[in-house]
Amino acid sequence: MISPCTASALGRRLLIRDRYPFSPRARTLRANLAKLRPERVREPLPPRKVLRHCEQQPLEGTALGR
Repeated sequence: MISPCTASALGRRLLIRDRYPFSPRARTLRANLAKLRPERVREPLPPRKVLRHCEQQPLEGTALGR
C-alpha cells in the first residue's frame, strides 16, 4: 500500500505529462487527487488599477509636436 502523499505525487506527474489534460481519465484522476490532497485556497487578486492616457503635451521638434 502506498501513502496518500506518494499517490498524490505520482498522479500529479501523470497529469503534467498527459497529452489530453481535459480527457475523462484526467478529470477523474484530478478529482481523486483533490480528495487526497486538496489544493490550497488562493487569496483573491487586488483590484485592477485604472490607467489614464498620458496628459503631457507632445515634445516640440518631433513628428508629433510639429
